[in-house]
Amino acid sequence: MALRRDEQYEGFDWQRAAACRGEQAINFFPPTHFERKDLRLARERVAKAICRTCPVAAECLEYAISSREPHGVWGGLNEVERRQLIERRTMSGGVEPTADAASTADAARRPDGPTGERRADAARGRGR
Repeated sequence: MALRRDEQYEGFDWQRAAACRGEQAINFFPPTHFERKDLRLARERVAKAICRTCPVAAECLEYAISSREPHGVWGGLNEVERRQLIERRTMSGGVEPTADAASTADAARRPDGPTGERRADAARGRGR
């Protein structure tokens, strides 16, 4: 039985409110060709800045984690950061996904990002 288009995307209504829709979506995924590290970091910074303004960042992050999305920036976290979050959840005995995703999405909205990069650099004496 074929699903109607609206049935096919049920539960994804949050995507309509996503701040990443439109031309800036290119910043959220790597190009099909080789990308230098400095360009990747710059692209991800732009994507994460957009995520910090997004009203559905928590839903986006939870979707990416639950579907094990292997590429791109989702909910303010790149693929490595999401993998680390999944590992932390596993090690802690499986924290409630939505609560953890919401707090991580809130962290992604902070100016220093979800990993506390600026605080960590400052602690090591390498302030930006």
